[in-house]
Amino acid sequence: MTRCSTLVLTLALAWLAAGRAAADEGMFTLEKASSLPAAEMEKYGLLVRPEILLEESRAVIQVAGGGTGSFVSESGLLVTNHHVAYRCLAALDGTEKHKGLMDAGFYAQNLTDELPCPGYDLLVVEDVRDVTDKVRAAVKPAMKGHKRFEAIRLAKEAIVAACEKEPGGPICEVGDLDGGRGYHLSVYTRIRDVRLVYAPEKDIGKYGGDVDNWMYPRHTGDYTFLRAYADASGKGAPYADGNVPYRPKVFLKVSTEGVAKNDMVMVMGFPARTRRHYPAESARFSSEVDMPLRTALYQGVIDLVHKLSAEDDLTARRYQAIEAGLNNAVKYYGESTVGFAKWNVVANREEVDKALAARLAADKQLRKQYGKVLPAIARIYKSYRGYFPRYALLTRMTSWLLKSVGTAYDIVRWNEERAKPDRDRKDEIYKQKNIYKVFEEADLLEEQTTMKGERALLAYFIREAGKLPEGQRIKAVERLLKWSKREMGKIAAEARKAGRTNEARYEELTGAKPTDDPAETAAALVLARTKLIAHGSSAQELDRALFERRRLFFFEPRYEKRYRDPLLDFARDLAKEVKKIEEGPYRQVEETFDTELRPAYATLAGATYPDANFQIRLTYGQVKDYTSSADGAEHRYMTDLAGVLAKDKGAYPFRVPPALKAAAAADKGPWVDATVKDVPVDFTSTTDTTGGNSGSPVLDRQGRLVGLLFDGTPESILSDWQFLAGKQRSICLDIRYALFLADKVHKASRVLYELGLSNVAAPGGSR
Repeated sequence: MTRCSTLVLTLALAWLAAGRAAADEGMFTLEKASSLPAAEMEKYGLLVRPEILLEESRAVIQVAGGGTGSFVSESGLLVTNHHVAYRCLAALDGTEKHKGLMDAGFYAQNLTDELPCPGYDLLVVEDVRDVTDKVRAAVKPAMKGHKRFEAIRLAKEAIVAACEKEPGGPICEVGDLDGGRGYHLSVYTRIRDVRLVYAPEKDIGKYGGDVDNWMYPRHTGDYTFLRAYADASGKGAPYADGNVPYRPKVFLKVSTEGVAKNDMVMVMGFPARTRRHYPAESARFSSEVDMPLRTALYQGVIDLVHKLSAEDDLTARRYQAIEAGLNNAVKYYGESTVGFAKWNVVANREEVDKALAARLAADKQLRKQYGKVLPAIARIYKSYRGYFPRYALLTRMTSWLLKSVGTAYDIVRWNEERAKPDRDRKDEIYKQKNIYKVFEEADLLEEQTTMKGERALLAYFIREAGKLPEGQRIKAVERLLKWSKREMGKIAAEARKAGRTNEARYEELTGAKPTDDPAETAAALVLARTKLIAHGSSAQELDRALFERRRLFFFEPRYEKRYRDPLLDFARDLAKEVKKIEEGPYRQVEETFDTELRPAYATLAGATYPDANFQIRLTYGQVKDYTSSADGAEHRYMTDLAGVLAKDKGAYPFRVPPALKAAAAADKGPWVDATVKDVPVDFTSTTDTTGGNSGSPVLDRQGRLVGLLFDGTPESILSDWQFLAGKQRSICLDIRYALFLADKVHKASRVLYELGLSNVAAPGGSR
């Protein structure tokens, strides 16, 4: 080995194995107090013991499976981001009863005014335990591939079953650390009755919209207050009039003292997936295949929904959550693509892998243990590239993006899965404890979609499927197009018999004008012919469609097998293709790369902290100014109300409501920051966060809530792959801005009083 190659090896391994290149790097697990780097945190100014932080983590909640919130009162009041609650707000706004709620905002004057959030639930952390030894005990040395994967899976299922053995007891999950370097059991109380208490209007809650998303300076009031409800015994239960506010074991104290430059802050939440301990092949695949595909597909949906929304208000209201989510995703992938090139993510990973290969070549014993890891990873990704576009399109077509098809797909999958023991239902959503979510979503189908929207989206996906390479075409789509041609022949016969034109009969049946586009024709016909969706808005028709879906879910599986319906037939065909991939080539990704090669790679590389995995984590850092890596511009750590007014353009996303302008010109009360001499709005910190952390409480050194994390700078987008020490920033709402708005703009005195703020008078209404 030459001196030069030795240097490359040393530097590359140091880059990855350092694990914490800066004091602020790392998302720390919370199974025990000793998991936290207490000594380093004390250097930053921590004033509470790690045991206190562990206790406070029990006030932190996973919200609707994709965000974070925290309890802030003994009566189940919780705070999260406006964008985490966005799906709740959009669902309510999509009904006639609550039309306009998104634009106007909402404040419940008393408990009875609080509105149920459809499809929302919470997971309240009760405990986190290390179960690594229990899982590993199930794996024999000779086990490889599928046998090893099944042994691990069944061991995890057994641990979960033992944890959940009491009826009405906790919800339990075993999560892996770096694919299997360790395993943690998370124990939760699930809350199914969640109600909206107070949300600002869209012009505040989403100020700056997608223009400012992933950017700084920010001036967004990204907060919403919800409330958890439970049954009379205090257990989580479905919505019912008799439910009462949930009483959490722990809730956070809200501080009005705020933050100053260089203050220590901590964030507790549920970060999603990071990939800092993944090989170069993963980064290259994401850069060359995954991100471009998702960006193009999602942008097409955005453009379509935007067009439909301009034509129809109801479609606009019912699809606004989809549009918002995809706008965020497209911006994320766009900034990630820029960051990958700018910060040499793939090249950096290649250097690490070259160094690891050199290390293996020089160490016979190490080579015997890990020598096959890098070549096996390369083979799996080469195969994955060949079928990923088809698989990605199949899984998106059967998801929340296309709810009509997704509902039919769920009917098919549930009837396949429900005869199996729970431990053999590999898709978590079809387990007994989770299936209610599928049923609820199916019941809400007509409330959350329009026929116009579903037709257009299905046609879009059919066209996208037609763009796949010849060998990767989706057979279900090809069969649907052939069925559509036959149906057009039937329509012609029906028209002749009735003495009408083909065009008139087609429009009568589908509600759409005839078209030369085969995709639009197929989409219109399959949705027109299905019995699973209401054709009209009469109560009788809505009840009929609901009954059809429910009996397919609840009758014997053989009923579904005999049920003839074009939409259900299409879903059956899609399900067969998904299953063929998942039980075929994708098993190499799931069973070999994810659970065998990835932990081996992370161990070989010496990673010193685990990648994020949707389980609760703590990170810490300091309030710091931000310097843009794009243009070198320096920005103060905190924005203010004057900055909100300066951005006003009189139209969304930069429209300041009149009530806020009036409050800005009047006495601002106790909410002015002593340093910036104005009401604080948002601030930046060096905390290490990612997607899933949205809504996470930002705590000061005493463990008090001073803000809500809601975004990151462009550099922090890249942190899913590569931590940029000193450059990236998390963007946080200063809680004083929410309190100012509640006090001076929205007169939400009941919320302020419940937070225990001594400078706010008790409200006149009922608590």
